[in-house]
Amino acid sequence: MITDGGLLQVGTEEEPFQHKGIITLHGHHRSKELPIYGTKVIAVRNGTLDLHG
Repeated sequence: MITDGGLLQVGTEEEPFQHKGIITLHGHHRSKELPIYGTKVIAVRNGTLDLHG
């Protein structure tokens, strides 16, 4: 979860990420869910997800 002005950034506009990127979400099918978001998510609330590539 990206919150409170947090940032997840891969590459930039000037220098895009040129490789294979893998984001793996771990969990069990009985894992507790976050309200609204669910169990396995990249959630952004008052933050930034910036992907370039």
